[in-house]
Amino acid sequence: MKAIKILGAIVLAVVIAGMVLGAACTGRQGEQGPVGVGIDSIVNNGNGTFTINLTDGSSFTTDNLTGPQGVQGPIGQYPTPPASEVLYNENVSIDVGQEILLPMALKTGDRISVLLTAGVAASGIGAQLIGTDPLAAWSIPGEGDPDNDFYEWGQMEFAWIMPADASYSIQLWNSSGNTQTVTVYAKRYPSIQ
Repeated sequence: MKAIKILGAIVLAVVIAGMVLGAACTGRQGEQGPVGVGIDSIVNNGNGTFTINLTDGSSFTTDNLTGPQGVQGPIGQYPTPPASEVLYNENVSIDVGQEILLPMALKTGDRISVLLTAGVAASGIGAQLIGTDPLAAWSIPGEGDPDNDFYEWGQMEFAWIMPADASYSIQLWNSSGNTQTVTVYAKRYPSIQ
């Protein structure tokens, strides 16, 4: 045990002496070494490899670093679509020569569906969806009939996605020989943002 203590003291003395002598023995500063080569840029080649361009003009392209395909993740959740809103569900009486506007405030991307049904098939009863804002002035005619008449089926249906925030109206008119009653069913489906 005594021998271990003596050996420990000798090692400690040698370490201290080396530190003292090392501090006293410093040489002069050496010359500046040559400039090393660095990385200038790294380019992703889009195929799992990268090209490393060096400052000396040389380059190196790595092996394909793409790893194995990962495990399929869980199926994402679809957003809950906003609830639809019934804008009109009513009978509208239209006198001969009368034009009626049923207004609606709609937003860009809103979808509107309109079903119009007359009690009898009648030519001369017409409808269209019109934009009252000058920037959104356009109309949607009924399917297949250039005069927007109800045709012989006695009904007309149209749907559209609104191009801009604006006031819109369902325009109804009666140029037939009799007062007509039209059932108007209009539904708005808000845009999913």
